[in-house]
Amino acid sequence: MTLVSVVNRGEYLSNHYLDVMLQGDLRDARRRWDEAEAKGLDTARSRLRAVSRQFFAAKTRVAESGAPEDLRAMHDVVLTALGFPPDRRELVLERGGEKVAVPAAAVCETHTGLLLVALDLGELAVDVDKALDPEEAGRLLAPVRVGERTLIADATDAVAHLFAADEPPRWALLLAGGVVILADRAKWGEGRFLAADLDLALSRGDRHELETVAALFSADALVPEEGQSVLDKLAESSHKHAVGVSKDLREGVRRSVEILAGEVIRQRLAAKLRVYEEPRLAKELTRQCLRFLYRLLFLLYAEARPELEILPLDHPEYTEGYGLDRLRDLALANLTSDKARDGAHVHESLKLLFRLVNEGYHHEAAQAVLMAGEVSEDVGLKSAGAAAAAAVKGAAGPGPRLRLLCAARHQPARRGVRRAHGLHRVLRHRGPLRGGPPRPGGPRHLGGAGAAGRPVRGGVLRHPPEPGDRPARAGKAPQGLVRLPPLRP
Repeated sequence: MTLVSVVNRGEYLSNHYLDVMLQGDLRDARRRWDEAEAKGLDTARSRLRAVSRQFFAAKTRVAESGAPEDLRAMHDVVLTALGFPPDRRELVLERGGEKVAVPAAAVCETHTGLLLVALDLGELAVDVDKALDPEEAGRLLAPVRVGERTLIADATDAVAHLFAADEPPRWALLLAGGVVILADRAKWGEGRFLAADLDLALSRGDRHELETVAALFSADALVPEEGQSVLDKLAESSHKHAVGVSKDLREGVRRSVEILAGEVIRQRLAAKLRVYEEPRLAKELTRQCLRFLYRLLFLLYAEARPELEILPLDHPEYTEGYGLDRLRDLALANLTSDKARDGAHVHESLKLLFRLVNEGYHHEAAQAVLMAGEVSEDVGLKSAGAAAAAAVKGAAGPGPRLRLLCAARHQPARRGVRRAHGLHRVLRHRGPLRGGPPRPGGPRHLGGAGAAGRPVRGGVLRHPPEPGDRPARAGKAPQGLVRLPPLRP
């Protein structure tokens, strides 16, 4: 299940667990809610499902007036729906003998001490990034006061001071209109947290999504009845699942190395090249196979995490011409003829993608090649002059070679894994590329349900995205394919 309104920053829960496993682990919470609602009792689930009209009426008043009291009233609606009664007061904590005065919107305490503190941010935020940006909505409605003189309005800094108190809360809940950020004391310093866009969730009205928001952000999830809270149990289950996936990944990598190496060895034997008499062949071949697989895994992770901006995923040229997602249908198709099994389209596509990510796309060098060479519609760039070749060589140094796996086209007897047959077995194998992270079955996963993508003639995209093509975000330079250091195992 894809949770559009939930932000899982820094993988507070593993992405695969959140997408695939979470709903199964909510059975107990769902059963308790069903039993309570059957008796006519309120639950976090029922309150969230019923709060839409009240929420949007409060949001309209804030948008029209901009008054702090209207924003607080909107936050009261959110807090009440989540099961935290509004309790605005100055909470005084200590840090090394110094007073820390926190303007709390709500406070939750248990027999073990302070559990949660909710804080009002000063503006409506349109998304999580704006809610944490002090130049946008990321400033508190009233600042935290440290000692006699220091005032802290930055929401991120305020949470850090809150968690640094001698007796800190376990959770901090930041409210920025419809954006709710849940900070965990144990993981906030690592940049890991959960957030929800209630505006989006309530607009969509998806009952299952609202149920999941209640299971992650409400008092039902955060206040433990006995032992661990619901969210702590989910986090523990996510960790155990990630360990299990790692074991599957290790086995998948081992099997994929066997497939790749076996293909190379079969072709070397068929070409009557030395195999068993080469003392260093096994070690070198294993290293190169691992390097090949690590590159694939890195790209799968980068494509599954567009917010990292490693790849230009907002460019249709990338997703339709370069991305691993377009190879999905090819990997799942059966190769029924010798021509298909001996084809090199998958190999050439991966080779091109590896090179562009490793070296970057250099617009000036590409233009020099276009000016110096002849362009063929079927073959691509044919002949380039010495100046163009020098420009390309100077633009980016070579990365690690996969000599045994990527022999030259004019050496058909040494084709390594150029043949589609071996690569298809790796891409279809339920191991590192289909059964392991990131997000197996996700929209950008080779074994998932993403878009098929257009085939590209000759396995090469004719018009690579240029660095200037990507719309620039505020304060960030436009990006094309980024230059990365050589990928090594």
